[in-house]
Amino acid sequence: MAISKEEIKKLNLKYGDILLTEGGDPDKLGRGTFWRDQISECIHQNHIFRVRFDLKRFSPEFISYQIGSSYGKKYFLDHAKQTTGIATINQKVLRKFALMSPSLTEQKRIVDYLDEMMACSDKTLNALEDQMKYIEQLPAKILQKAFNGELLNGST
Repeated sequence: MAISKEEIKKLNLKYGDILLTEGGDPDKLGRGTFWRDQISECIHQNHIFRVRFDLKRFSPEFISYQIGSSYGKKYFLDHAKQTTGIATINQKVLRKFALMSPSLTEQKRIVDYLDEMMACSDKTLNALEDQMKYIEQLPAKILQKAFNGELLNGST
């Protein structure tokens, strides 16, 4: 696909740019993240919103957490246009999204706390998944013991 130098300059991603989906399934509306310079000279697709903030005032991680919060999801869903199971937002809706803006120090403290809680949540979820796998195997193990006569107390 051919693209002009002007378009490349306009669409080029910079560290900290917030990237959001324009539309899709209602549960995925407004889903996004921030650009971490994973690829040099990368542009975004036209159905992705790019929002650029002053990094001296806003932490991209903090903004990303706000957008992905239940508050953010509810806002985008409440303001979306929906047709046949597809929900979309526009730039006007995006611009009206109210961001909390504590000091950068406070934003970092909040992000560190949320990162810690997310890591704890992930660890707990992994432990639960391991337990579920074990529980799913129990009926087969119990049946095997029953057929081997290992379930009876002291009798063979």
